[in-house]
Amino acid sequence: MSAIRTAKLQLRKSMRHRLLQLSPNDLSIQSQQIQAHLLAHPAFQRAQHISIYLSMDSAEAQTYGLVETALAAGKSVYVPRCRGQQMDMVRITSLLGLKPNAWGIPEPSHSEPAVDPNTLDFILVPGVAFDATDT
Repeated sequence: MSAIRTAKLQLRKSMRHRLLQLSPNDLSIQSQQIQAHLLAHPAFQRAQHISIYLSMDSAEAQTYGLVETALAAGKSVYVPRCRGQQMDMVRITSLLGLKPNAWGIPEPSHSEPAVDPNTLDFILVPGVAFDATDT
């Protein structure tokens, strides 16, 4: 394993541990700050077809409020659905009716059609850590 890959794995492990130490209140506050930042961003405001990951209960920015806000604004919202090693994006019109997958993350039924990823004009993905340039 390369030195860079090893360093990245160690950094992810360290950051995951730090994130798990956040209180539910701190996670909620930080999630609200992220949501406010996204909602004010011109790219999000322009976007009509938005993919948003559905957050796990801990250690991730909570995204359910963002999904509801985007739906209420009339945007088309797509969420991930796992199919073995592949992930599809599926349009939802509500958070109701989603079923937990093997990791406990709600996802659309496998009978729902996947969207062509080229349709998406804004994709929000989870990340463990970012540098000062948000990369």
